[in-house]
This record gives sequence, structure tokens and C-alpha cells, in this order.
Amino acid sequence: MPAVSSETVTRYKNFWDGTNTEPLIGVTYNKDPGGKTGPPLKPWMNGETGWIFARAAIRAYETGDTAAIGEALDVMEYEVENTGYLGCGYPCVNLNTGSGCVAAFITEYARYYSGTVWFELDTPWDYEKIIALPEGLTTRYAETQLTAAEMAAKRFKGGAVLTTLDLGGLADVLSSLRRTERFFYDLADHPGEIKAALITLRKIWKNFHDRMTAILEPANEGLYTSWTRTLSDTLYYPSQCDACAMISPEAFDEFIWPALSEEMSAYKKTLYHLDGFGEAVHLDTMCSNPALRVVQWVPEPTVGHGDKRYYPIYEKIITRGRRIVMNGLNADKNALTALFKHFPKEAFGMFLDMPDYDAAMRKMELILN
Repeated sequence: MPAVSSETVTRYKNFWDGTNTEPLIGVTYNKDPGGKTGPPLKPWMNGETGWIFARAAIRAYETGDTAAIGEALDVMEYEVENTGYLGCGYPCVNLNTGSGCVAAFITEYARYYSGTVWFELDTPWDYEKIIALPEGLTTRYAETQLTAAEMAAKRFKGGAVLTTLDLGGLADVLSSLRRTERFFYDLADHPGEIKAALITLRKIWKNFHDRMTAILEPANEGLYTSWTRTLSDTLYYPSQCDACAMISPEAFDEFIWPALSEEMSAYKKTLYHLDGFGEAVHLDTMCSNPALRVVQWVPEPTVGHGDKRYYPIYEKIITRGRRIVMNGLNADKNALTALFKHFPKEAFGMFLDMPDYDAAMRKMELILN
């Protein structure tokens, strides 16, 4: 088993099952905040480490040389070695290649700029081309990404749990192929083509998901995680559909839910990435699938997790027997006190990155007291 205690695994299992009696708190902190040595950064990284895995894979695809992937893994290994953990924190390596990367696996179009990786095509593909894509499709870009994952699995086996790639929601992938604005018009203008395209993309998505799982399972030795850091002893995928924030419940039920429900049903238990008020209108439908056990809530950028405007959303999730995950908990003492007076603490899983041990301890005490 990787460097995760059996007690920690059990606490996550209880959280998924809804049998925990305490909040799930995972805190990481920098063990070397003074930067005595510093990570082995290369000039192409420009001093930034958050996206180096994605950028390295793009460089490897463009040059045909995997050296950049090895350089990125050197930095990621340094960061694991210099990270401390409190509560249910554990060594986790995020294989961050960008949200919805299956689009790039298909088109080979991926661009890093403005602090993220984008996959939306400049010129949209027509539906005839998308629907005709073969189930076993692969590209040199996809194979480069899978090679990067294999290199990471070899490097970190037994020392950290590797996240699955953020393959994306099917509608988000289709939005990248069609361009987002055009996709929304397609709901009215090309309903049949959308449904057929989503069936095609589901088969391609599953093929890459299965290939990624085959790479990561041996390295993770029976554990699974995602970029949400929610650890599991059974396979899951953090489902998402950012596009659904812009469509009605009726359109969601007709176009999005069939494929999304099928995806959730493939696991004993799974999680949904709920990003903002626009998606919350679909919660009732999502909670109709018993495999959905956890909802990761992402508030609006300028609003904290503890804001009372979100209480109805929390109420709906909790009363339907689900748990709530909050990444990068954004809430002061007063907001947390009010939140935990209104809702049971055990309903929440909270994951935070802190600059040093003292800050990590203060945050832990703030939550627990």
C-alpha cells in the first residue's frame, strides 16, 4: 500500500459510506517554507509548478522528447518529499493535464496560456466528423499523455497516490470540439446530432479511462483518488459537466443526464464536481443515482464556502444522504461557527494547502473547535 495509513483509508471509507461521526479534514503544509534548497526548476517552467505536468507533456508532444516529463517529475517528487500532512492528508500527486483533456486526445489541440490549458478548437468540427470517430481512437498527443502517466506511475509507486487524469465531462468535451457558444445553439438546432455525438464520445472516453486505470492501479496498490483529493478504496471518477450551468433542467434531463448517469453507474460510489449556482438546479436529478455519494461544492470566486446563500444547496445535498467536499476551504471563524451550528460537521470533507506547519495547525483548530 502507498504511504497512507490503514486508519486514514478507513476514515475515507466511512466518509463515502456516510457513517463517519467527525468531519474529514486533510491538510498539507510546506515542511521547508524558507526554501533552503528549492525545487529543481528548469527555465521552461518560468518559476511556476502548478501546471508543469501538463506543460511537460505538451513539450514532449511538440518535440518528440520525453525529457521535459522527467524534469517535471523531479519537481513533483521534490514537492512530495517537502510536504507535511495533518488529519487525513496523504501524499498525493496530481497528474494535471487540464480539465476535459479527452478533447485534446481526439484533436491534438492543447494550448497553455493564462495559467491554464485550453482545448477549445479555433475552427469547430462538424457533427458528421465527430459521430464517425472510432471507439478505439488514439493520437500521438494521447499516447504522449499516457506515456507521461506511465513515467509518473513508475516514479511514485509506493510513495504517493496518483490522481486520474481530468478527462472531462462529455458535454464539456463536445463543447471543445464544437466551441462552447455553438454547442448551446446546437441544443435547439441539432438535438439528434448532439445525442449521437455524446454516445460516440462516451465510448472514446471510456477507452481512455480504462487505459489510465490500467496504468494507475498497480502504482496506487488498491487506492484511487482524483484532483479533489477524495481518497477511495474502490474505483471512482469525479463526474462533471460545467456546460450544464448554462442549460435548463429540461435540457439537462434530455441531453446530459443519460450519459452522466451511465458514467456514475459504472462505479460502486462516485463524486460530482458541482461548480456554482448554475449547476445546483440539477441536484435533484443527480441525486437520483444511488452511486453518487459525494458532491464537491465550488462557490463563486469572490464568495466563501460558509456564505449563507449556499445553505439551501448544502441542505439539499445533506438531506439526500450525500457528503460535501470543499477544496481550499474559504471561510473565516464566524462563517465556520455558523455553518457547523446549522449543519452536522460530519457532513463535510475539507482539503486545504497551508504555507507552513503553524498555519496548518491554526486552520485545523479553527475547524475542530
